[in-house]
Amino acid sequence: MFRLAATSLATVLATAIALPAMAQELLPRYTIMGTATVTVDGTEHSLVIPYDTENDSAYAAERNIMGRRSVNLLARTVNDDGIPGSPMLQLTFWVDNGTGDFLSAEFFGEDMNTPLAAGSDGGTVAFGNFSISDDNEISADFSGEFVRMENYMSEPAIAPGTDPVPISGTFSVTVPKPE
Repeated sequence: MFRLAATSLATVLATAIALPAMAQELLPRYTIMGTATVTVDGTEHSLVIPYDTENDSAYAAERNIMGRRSVNLLARTVNDDGIPGSPMLQLTFWVDNGTGDFLSAEFFGEDMNTPLAAGSDGGTVAFGNFSISDDNEISADFSGEFVRMENYMSEPAIAPGTDPVPISGTFSVTVPKPE
């Protein structure tokens, strides 16, 4: 009991220190698994990686796919109602021998159909300072150029006449190990 209380207190304090600029607080049904900061074309966004206790839904997960570890995380702003909102950042990567191998990323603003993206459709992302602990605490820096997509929900394509957008950031999250 004491260890759980101490751990919970440490999590609350770490979150309070890590997110001093977060305008809104998440509703009590959410806990914070991690945090991210992303700078898009010079504008910084502070994001959280929540866990929805009401729906038992993690916004960061690890899966084993054909013997490889795949991690997906979804970092979001907190809207005025205290629920995860937009903008949001999604990152997907392999974890092999303690290193991260980027697969894809999307940064969604208010319009879900025109995100900035990097991956097989274009754009680039590189990880720096990637680390993973025995407890599956994962952190890294990332930077790259994302391309503007259009028709993302139906027939995704790079939006014509748009230039790549510089994106950089950091994240830190404890990801539950798959069962």
